[in-house]
Amino acid sequence: MSIDIEQYEDGRWRFGSYTMQGNTAEKDVVEDDQVPAWGFLADQVRIENCTVHFRSPDLDLTLVVDKADLAGITTRESEQAGHLILQGSLNNSYLKLDLDRVQIVPELLLTGDVKVADFNLDIIADLLRDVLPVFKGAVGLNGKVLFNQSSFNGIKVEYDGTIGVTGPDIGSKSFSTRAEKLGWQGKVYYQSALDSPIVITTDGTLSADHYNLELAGAQFSTTESRIELTGKNSVTVTESVSVENDGLLQVEGAHMSLPSYELDEKSLSWKVRVLYAVS
Repeated sequence: MSIDIEQYEDGRWRFGSYTMQGNTAEKDVVEDDQVPAWGFLADQVRIENCTVHFRSPDLDLTLVVDKADLAGITTRESEQAGHLILQGSLNNSYLKLDLDRVQIVPELLLTGDVKVADFNLDIIADLLRDVLPVFKGAVGLNGKVLFNQSSFNGIKVEYDGTIGVTGPDIGSKSFSTRAEKLGWQGKVYYQSALDSPIVITTDGTLSADHYNLELAGAQFSTTESRIELTGKNSVTVTESVSVENDGLLQVEGAHMSLPSYELDEKSLSWKVRVLYAVS
């Protein structure tokens, strides 16, 4: 079975050969007590060998479902949350989900275990191009996740587990950072809402091999053969980026460069509390 879904720039949606209008004229308002109550319910469903292709102006995803079991997933607000187990691939990257809570209304809420291998970040780069025009690498995940999306609070993500990135390359006009390998063990919190800054907080251990950071405005650059940072971090992204860190920094093979100063260190261990901002 194959399902093709597309969202056009003008807001229209296409499901297979059927297209829904994105902008429709206003219709007569019908009182709530005149609207029949209805809802969708997937009580016990198994799906095998299914492909779902989703395309929008900023995203192109192909989900291949080898096997999926759905239980109690519904659009009825009064019902309990459902359960989803899925194994397959997302844009040719291995994907396994075991979501013990799937709630669709009144807001989208997903919680459970997720495992992803070697997902190419180029695929989602267009979603972030306004704040991070450079966003590259291949990421793998293995942990527990909470995803919540609502019209009032925007998007909230909580994650506890491991994250591995091969060849990360991330940057904007104010900074750039890259590494051969990047690893994370711990907790991550992300929130973004309309007219509000993007907020990212972490608590755990970040490690990187052959790491490089450049801050254009400060004419600052640093490279390390190995870096490990343990502790709590907070990043706020608006038109500028502010970073706060409180933890232990351990570095091997470091080289730091400023306009009138250069520093080389074979090894360094530093209990740090840092706050900086770039725009």
